[in-house]
Amino acid sequence: MKGKYQYNPEKLSYSKVDYNLWQKFLRYVLPQILAAFVIAFLLFLAVSYVVDTTEERKLKNQNKFLEENYGRLEDKYSNAQKVLTDLQSRDKNIYKAIFEAEPGAMFENQLQINLDKYVEYSPLEKSRLLGNNEKRLDTIEYKIAVKEDFYQELYKLIETKSEMLKNVPAILPLKEKVENITAYGFGQRLDPFYKSNVFHTGIDFAIPVGTVVVATGDGVVTRTLTTRRQYGMHLVISHGFGYESLYANLDQIRVHPGQKVKRGDIIAFSGNTGKSAAPHLHYEVRKNGKAVNPVNFIFLNLSPEQFDQLSFKASQAGQVLD
Repeated sequence: MKGKYQYNPEKLSYSKVDYNLWQKFLRYVLPQILAAFVIAFLLFLAVSYVVDTTEERKLKNQNKFLEENYGRLEDKYSNAQKVLTDLQSRDKNIYKAIFEAEPGAMFENQLQINLDKYVEYSPLEKSRLLGNNEKRLDTIEYKIAVKEDFYQELYKLIETKSEMLKNVPAILPLKEKVENITAYGFGQRLDPFYKSNVFHTGIDFAIPVGTVVVATGDGVVTRTLTTRRQYGMHLVISHGFGYESLYANLDQIRVHPGQKVKRGDIIAFSGNTGKSAAPHLHYEVRKNGKAVNPVNFIFLNLSPEQFDQLSFKASQAGQVLD
């Protein structure tokens, strides 16, 4: 039996309850409408969280792209800062070595960052990205300004010492690319024969026998000798202004004492003569008779990245080849 029945105590029986139209609506229709609304609302919420609108998908894709490229940009900023720092250190060494003077207080200045200016980014979701980028840009702009000041001062000295700069040994003594060369540096190093620490007065370039060796500055050849001792077949060029360069452990010499040479002229071929553990060129720069670090004088034909690469190789080697 369908419908609702109510017990009648007087008649001791059940009688069917009849509802009017409004009661039927409230009892049967309204609950279904409410249930439909609830289900529709829940579906709406589910779809909102799971399915993105076209605009939301576009924004998410843009955010994903920015975050993926942020790491790459961060690496580029870091590399740029490293190159600028290396340039500053390198130029200071060159300045002191060639001009025998301090480059001034500009190298001692420290970058002061006003942290308050980055607070404006804090309410933003990507505040770390924006703040870090602006800090990095400020740092690079500061270092570029320092370099501009340095070069202004450097140019003034170059105008008065242009003749000296032609003679100063200032290029790699080889025609080889830096990437192909292993270098063993200046300073305290391990002797390959006696296995004791000695002061290495030059830099050793590990290269095959017969590699072209060039003059690193204008000058006059003052000595060409062959010996079984440390330098083996070697030559010395006087550049004037107190500078000399020495090229040792050679296989062939193409110049003679008294001969004038220009920077870049072929003067010899590398070898494995004298006190040598392997084929290489031993190269020295002397100022007023005292050996100085040749790396600081290789700056005219190397990019900052190549100079940094050569300097790193030379500093890492614990043992030398002669």
